[in-house]
Amino acid sequence: MSNLTRITPLRKIASRPLPAGGRSLRIQGLSPATYWSVLLSEFRTVADVGEIPDGEGRSYAVNGRMVAVFRVGEEYHAISDACPHMGASLGAGAVEGHAVSCPWHCWRFDVRNGAWLDAPNSKVKCDSFEVRIADDEIQVCVPDPLPRSTAGPPH
Repeated sequence: MSNLTRITPLRKIASRPLPAGGRSLRIQGLSPATYWSVLLSEFRTVADVGEIPDGEGRSYAVNGRMVAVFRVGEEYHAISDACPHMGASLGAGAVEGHAVSCPWHCWRFDVRNGAWLDAPNSKVKCDSFEVRIADDEIQVCVPDPLPRSTAGPPH
């Protein structure tokens, strides 16, 4: 399944019901702030279609994060650029099929969903991001970072 999407006007998104038929968002594992942050995040243009050669990746700063964008055939995929092992740029890694290898220690990740291919049952993974093509531009949606609380722990 590709994470390539069609453009959806904001008015259609805003009129969608809340997850789980309007029940608490926590049922879906998302706080209301996280749900709306993802829902209202904007797509950012990172490159023109064709700029990334087939079977390669490139790294881009998107909404305060480094993101690796890969082209596999006619599909584009985006995951966190930093390898969770030691922080190497995955955008510089070798791509084989839907797998990218970390250039430092050869850890392999699925460019479609960020899963660690060398240990599929592990909780280690890279974040993955939605990608779309609009007017021959590759666009990536990276949610706004949630505001950090300056207050201490609850009493």
